[in-house]
Amino acid sequence: HAIKTEENATVPWIKKYFNVGLKTITFQEDTIHESLINEGEASALGKRFARENLLKELDASARIKDEKVLHQRLENGKVYIKIHYIVIENIAKELPFDANQIKDKKGE
Repeated sequence: HAIKTEENATVPWIKKYFNVGLKTITFQEDTIHESLINEGEASALGKRFARENLLKELDASARIKDEKVLHQRLENGKVYIKIHYIVIENIAKELPFDANQIKDKKGE
């Protein structure tokens, strides 16, 4: 599957006497490779992709402390994995501070 993208741009140069044109052509191609792998390799790939997806969703300061495979099965040529992660991350958020609310609560 190939994609061709063209971009054209003209810029006036030397007070409208000359136009300078720029043409950019980009070619992109992607290929699909199919290969057979055993259950152990598929399991390792699944664990790696799950870990990478989890790390993308977390903050940069978060870290995975532990990971445990709860269940794994092979069905119709697919490997299904259920993984439990223990993640350390800061979930605290700053909230605006209003001194009047504290005074009202002390007065009750």
